[in-house]
Amino acid sequence: RVFRMLVRFLDYWFADFERFNEILFRHKPDLIVATDVQNEYNVSLIHAARYYTIPAIAMVRSWDNLTSLQGVMRMIPNLLLVPTERLKHEAMFYHNVPQDRIRVVGIPHYDRYRAGIKISREEFFRSMNLDPEKKLILYTTLGDRYLGTASVDRAALEVLKNTDANVVVRCHPGDTITL
Repeated sequence: RVFRMLVRFLDYWFADFERFNEILFRHKPDLIVATDVQNEYNVSLIHAARYYTIPAIAMVRSWDNLTSLQGVMRMIPNLLLVPTERLKHEAMFYHNVPQDRIRVVGIPHYDRYRAGIKISREEFFRSMNLDPEKKLILYTTLGDRYLGTASVDRAALEVLKNTDANVVVRCHPGDTITL
């Protein structure tokens, strides 16, 4: 915790956010929204917002941004938007973001998939001729691209063939699979 606080202090102290001075001074926004809390320009923008005492909201873009090699979150915004509860816990654990400054909002770039008519589980199973009394396993293939031939897919499907569940196999639309 102390190390992270020191990193954030030094990062702010040596921050170069002058590129935003003119626009922030001229327009005096009421709020700054940064779409990626780890992006270099967004971090500079959040630093500038802090300097001008403008509240800042920032988003975590992807599931691995808080635990990958991107390092310590360099600035904690006034409000951090995360896709899942797990990322909320990771922000608190790995970056010491206070719980009351985090909101779970889902993944915005998946919103377009939620359009259209929603159907029940029973209707979905019926549309695919599946047994609604059994569990559903969705297996997405690796394909030939990564391992040369789909030997992992072959082994996984052999195991899945013997389960007492509905198994739906989804092949990658841009890859071949040799089975």
